[in-house]
Formats: sequence, structure tokens, C-alpha cells
Amino acid sequence: MCVARALLLVWCGCWLLCCSVLVSPESVSVDRCEVGEGVDDPCAAKGVGWHCGRSGTCEPCESGVEVCDGRDNDCDMEVDEGLEDVAEKCNGDDDDCDGMIDEGHDLDGDGVTWCGGGTPSLRDCDDGDREVRPGLTALDRSEAPAFEACDGKDNDCDQQTDERDETGQRAACEQQNCQEVPCSGDLHCDPASNRCLAPRSIGSPCASDAECGPGFCIETRAVGLERELGDERVCATACCRDTDCPVDAACVVHRGGIRVCLPLHISGRRAGGASCNDRSQCASGVCDGRICRAPCKSRLDCGGGQTCSVAGGATFGNPIAWACGAAEGRRTAGQACFVSLQRVCESGMCQSETGTCAEPCGVDADCPDAGRCDFRVVRSLFGDSWLSVCVDADQAEPAPTCCTSIDCDSARCSPRTEGERTVMRCQAGPS
Repeated sequence: MCVARALLLVWCGCWLLCCSVLVSPESVSVDRCEVGEGVDDPCAAKGVGWHCGRSGTCEPCESGVEVCDGRDNDCDMEVDEGLEDVAEKCNGDDDDCDGMIDEGHDLDGDGVTWCGGGTPSLRDCDDGDREVRPGLTALDRSEAPAFEACDGKDNDCDQQTDERDETGQRAACEQQNCQEVPCSGDLHCDPASNRCLAPRSIGSPCASDAECGPGFCIETRAVGLERELGDERVCATACCRDTDCPVDAACVVHRGGIRVCLPLHISGRRAGGASCNDRSQCASGVCDGRICRAPCKSRLDCGGGQTCSVAGGATFGNPIAWACGAAEGRRTAGQACFVSLQRVCESGMCQSETGTCAEPCGVDADCPDAGRCDFRVVRSLFGDSWLSVCVDADQAEPAPTCCTSIDCDSARCSPRTEGERTVMRCQAGPS
């Protein structure tokens, strides 16, 4: 009898333990679920903190950022809410949840975006030319690659130029040796292949300066765009103002001293005067009063009672740049100032070397009294920035500071690395 009673107690204890495990909150996640367009998340019925996970089971949800995936990412009992104002990026995702993917990122309208939906082999290697595009068979799309013509272009984006096709039906394009005979028209000599190639438009992927015609090939990290564009190199041209750039492009300013034109739809940045919520949306890097401030090189660039002054340093996390806005102080360039009281200067910058208010510039011609335009460091709690200011001629680098290649006679305006900075200088480019 005692043995039977002991066995009964053991059995009851095991049964109670099993019951407690079955009703444990952690075990609820085994429920199967499915979400999709027009289907509410079935796990929401379990209450706040549950959603349908990527594994297809109900899982506890960690509060996060809402994205367009049919799930309650931020645990507020709503699905895909508040995404209508999200900027559509070129990444293969429907960022603004409007049923379309990567809209606004096909500049030449050939059906292929510059990022290829995040797949490198499907990128349009020149999104400014309808006659250049890869095939999209991998995406079950009808677009065929562009015909490989004898024109110095990589028409089908296979990293080959003017090659014979697999059937042999297209004649190979034999071009003259561009080192012996100068390239004609808009073609430029590619030193790697010693052939004349057509220049790619700004924003297009590149491997060398020669591919970018009058511009240059630059790493995205040098402009602070590696998060938006990935670890790539793209064609760009030099600038100091948005007006130095083609239509639908803006002058992207980086605190390291570089200033380049990039298409708005590729850089994801907005030109001066556009609305903004934070600095990452502005090409100048300065969002002031929910408006992107326009980059500038001198006071003559700014109208409406504004001047070209230091912007961004007083705002948390903002880089420092020359941008159009209200004058910081009353003292003009050359007047005495203290570095600890920068804002007594109209430009908002007091040069530590001279103890005088700085004069913004982009080229030597912006500087009075035979001065030269050169880059100087501005230190802040959030990192150093490099701004071009007027200095004495004997204190400037031999290579002139520039805004565009027009400022450089026979040379071109392009980035040059000097220590830890990359600044804009007139220098020789590809032939």
C-alpha cells in the first residue's frame, strides 16, 4: 500500500510539472502562422508583444523599427503603419510600402535600376544611357541586355567593351591604340585596356577615372555614402554649389573636404531649399529649421539677405560646412576675433593662425588682396571638418583649390588625399 501511494504521488508530480511546461509562455511560439498582402497578423490575437516571425511561427516581438513585411515590428498592434513618408531606397525592398519596389531609381527609364535590386550582376552600369543595361532573366523579366555595339561602351554591363557575342554573329570592334592616336570626340583613353571608351554618367559604377570622362571615380566612403550605396566606387564631378551640378543632381559635401556632384536619386540627398527632417537627407549635411541649407563658396552665392557662413557645428551630430544662412556675427573677414568666440564673425569662423575672421572661398579669385584659397581644419566635439578659406599666398598649397574643372585651365578638379583628409585640387587627369 505504501509503495502504491508513493508511485501515485510521483506520477501526480510529473503530471503537474508537464502541465506547467505546456502553459509556459515560451512554448506558445510553436503555433504556425502566415502573413501576406491583405492578411492580418494572426499572432496579434495573443496580445501585445506577439507577431508572426520569419520562421512562420508566433514569436515574442522585440520593439523595433516598422518595415514593410506584413509584421508588427514595433509591437504596437499595427502592421506596416506610418511608412508612406519613408524615402524609397534602391535596395530591392518596398521601403514606403506602396506596392512598388525601387521606384524613382531608374533615371534613364530602361527598366533597370542603378542598384539592380541589390544584386550587383543586375545593376545598370550607366543609368544615364538607355542603350546600356544588363539582362534581367534572373528576375523573370522580359528586358534583354542592350545590344553590344561598337561604340566604346559596355552596353550589356558584362564588364567587357565591344566584345564578340557567344554566337560569333557580332563582329568584334577593333579600335585604334589610344596611346598612339588621341581618342576622338567624347571618348577617353582607358589605361588598363589602352582603348578609347565612352564616359559613364555621374553615379555610375566605375573602376578607374578614365571611365568617368571629365569626372573621376571615387569611393563612396570618401563622401560618407557607404551606408546608402555600399562599398563601391562611382563616377562624380567636382562642385562647391548645387548650381555646379547637372539637373537632378546636388553638391554632396563631406566633412573631410570633398565636394562632389551626384544624382539625387542615387545619393538619396536633397538639394538646398528642400524640406528635411535630419541632416542625412541633405546634400550639404545641414538641416536647419526643417530646410536643407544650400552649400556655398562665397557670400555672392547667397541671396535674400543671407551670407555664406559656417553651418552645423552648433547642432548635435551635424558636420561643419559652408552653407547659405543668416550671418553669425557682425565682424567681417580680416577683423580681429577670438577662437573661443567664433560667432562674433559674420562667417562664423575665426582662424586660429591669424586671430581674424575667416573669408569663405572655393577658388583663389574669391580672395581679396592677392590671397589664396586653401583648406583649414575646424575642430568640434563631433569631429574635425575641412573648410576652404582665404589665406596668405605663402601659406597655401601649390596645387590650387577648385570648385569645377573650369577653374583649373588644362587640369581637372578632382579629389586629392592629403594625410587624413581628401580635398579638391586642380591636378592632371587621364588623357
